[in-house]
Amino acid sequence: RKVDIYLAQELKKTLLKKQDSLYKGIWIITIENIILMIVMLIVAFFVINGIKYSLNSFEKGLLSFFSYLNNESENIKKIEIINNDEIGTMAHIVNDNIITVQQHLEQDKKLIDQIKIAANLVKDGYINQVIQISTQNQELQELKNIFNDMLKNISKMVSSDLNITQKALQSYK
Repeated sequence: RKVDIYLAQELKKTLLKKQDSLYKGIWIITIENIILMIVMLIVAFFVINGIKYSLNSFEKGLLSFFSYLNNESENIKKIEIINNDEIGTMAHIVNDNIITVQQHLEQDKKLIDQIKIAANLVKDGYINQVIQISTQNQELQELKNIFNDMLKNISKMVSSDLNITQKALQSYK
């Protein structure tokens, strides 16, 4: 009987030690999980802020480009490339296309300016104008060709300087 009591007490002590050890293990795992969650929240916060900052930069660049297209601004601010992630890759592609569009619009403006100058000279009687500037814009290029052909035909049919023709006609009056 003493042996049974002794064994029961030893078993109880062993179980209490195991129970304490188990509780300590649970607390350690709980603390580790809390620390892991805090670290994950911090990492998620920085990742989200990084993405948010990249998207805001992307948005500012696009809005600047649209302001330029809508003649609200004379300058384009390229998209600031912050990271080499997917957003950075998109920003790089958009920046390349912004530069191309800007160059084409500048070509178009130069062609239109030259057409305006030529039209004013024609208005003053100087028909022998030829538009030299070209553009990527097919419609403007077609307009330039039609304008040049029109002036060439008028020069052939009438005169390259209508002022001389007008003086000659006035001398017969």
